[in-house]
Amino acid sequence: SFLYKCVCSINILKYLSLFVYSHGATSIVTLQSERMATIASLDVLSDLYYNVTGCRSKKIEKYKKNKYVYQEILTKQRVQSNQFIKNFIQNKEFHNLVINDLLYEMNERIEKLTSMEGETVLSHREMYEIMKEYLSRKNMDGYLDDVIFKKRIFYEKPSEFYVGYMAYNVAHAIPHILINEDMNSVEMMTAIIHEVGHIKDCFDLFRRMDFKTVNDYYMKSIYSEVISKKTEKEFLDFLIEEGIALKDSCCMVEDYYLSLTHYLEGLLILTNFDNKFLRGDKYRSLPINQIIDTVVGKDTIVGIDEDLFYPNDLDLFRSLAYAYGGMLALYFDGLETHDKDKYEYYYHNFLSKRANCFSKDDFTTFVEDYQQLPNMIARKMDGDIKVKQKIYHEN
Repeated sequence: SFLYKCVCSINILKYLSLFVYSHGATSIVTLQSERMATIASLDVLSDLYYNVTGCRSKKIEKYKKNKYVYQEILTKQRVQSNQFIKNFIQNKEFHNLVINDLLYEMNERIEKLTSMEGETVLSHREMYEIMKEYLSRKNMDGYLDDVIFKKRIFYEKPSEFYVGYMAYNVAHAIPHILINEDMNSVEMMTAIIHEVGHIKDCFDLFRRMDFKTVNDYYMKSIYSEVISKKTEKEFLDFLIEEGIALKDSCCMVEDYYLSLTHYLEGLLILTNFDNKFLRGDKYRSLPINQIIDTVVGKDTIVGIDEDLFYPNDLDLFRSLAYAYGGMLALYFDGLETHDKDKYEYYYHNFLSKRANCFSKDDFTTFVEDYQQLPNMIARKMDGDIKVKQKIYHEN
């Protein structure tokens, strides 16, 4: 088995201890960004320990409380959060323009992707060989082997929001993967592949960007899910092309689009909030009736199913990251299929600017015509619908 249960918590604690001792109170860290990364990485490792074992590491919690610089990162997080909200307010009309037509086109097609549940059961060995084959084609198989053979991939407790996540120790450039165990084989492989995409993203950032940029990436960029969502979708296409667990794979393609529409809907709602509700995340405390009456009920909102709308699901950063992640993943996928030269040009621009705060100017350097995004993604959906219908007709 390449996924480890709570018995491996001893290994995590040992690593945490080594990390603390090597960055103890007597060490002198001169760069502010490096100090920030040290504490941020402690947070990541502490959360990793908690998600695997169900309890907090007393050693780490005590260390964090005694470390004056820990307050620095809390202050910085508040500042970055305020900057992120300010940036969204400045650009929310553009976000609304980009996603409105797209959401309409997707909702027109989503029911055609409805799939029967598959029941394919694969061993960990079979799963590893399938993932290895796909990743080797992308020159990414080394990332998978690294987390497996160094025992950095774990089962975690089920989460309301995530089927898995990649915990990245920025200070030492060391990734861990946590995966919910309550999934079928294809779901689990897809979740792992998604997190491997995050690992590739982070290591590529280290090659291109300075330390501070990497440290701040997940706090300020709305593009932090693009590469992982692109890797995930290409893996599903690979499964279907290779005839692997076809019904399960079609279900996962459907889930991919359903998830994207969910986050697009959340983002569309957020673009229609008054600024006073956005500042300080005040929208989180609004009662459901007020949100539905004043926001969802607006004529400008289309395609929102009020019966399936839960205000607690609204999260500005998550909505932006996953909406733009899935959207741009499909855009680059379509561009790569139809015009390789254009893809290489625009994707290169994206890689060089993905860590920046959002700006329309940056966006238009890697999306040739954002008004054509709905049509391009609609064509991608139509292609997936045809494939799904063919598979179900033959099976």
